[in-house]
Amino acid sequence: MALKTDVQIGGTDQLFNLMAGRKLMEAFGLRPQTVLTFPILEGTDGVVRMSKSMGNSIGIDEPPGVIFTKVLNLPDTVMRNYAQLVTRWEQEAIDALFAELAAGALEMREFKQRLRGRS
Repeated sequence: MALKTDVQIGGTDQLFNLMAGRKLMEAFGLRPQTVLTFPILEGTDGVVRMSKSMGNSIGIDEPPGVIFTKVLNLPDTVMRNYAQLVTRWEQEAIDALFAELAAGALEMREFKQRLRGRS
């Protein structure tokens, strides 16, 4: 509110706070900001959101070998989340890859290796 912003961006977990900020702006006679929310990327532990302070992050400035090793070590359960949020793959391609995984035609390790060259 103090910044009188037009747009505020946050994770889906912050929707309540973002909407409360809109109401607060209205209460002070300001035009409420537009709110954009984005899905949460799960951390390398596969449990909580990615956070450098939690030690479960993959830094964009880390050496490529470190990034690749962290991707290979991600829990299989978070791979759809990563495919959707950190690649430029079309949803149809992601669905097809996961269908191959489900059918046993593709191993998860191979899928993780594809993240390196297809994003």
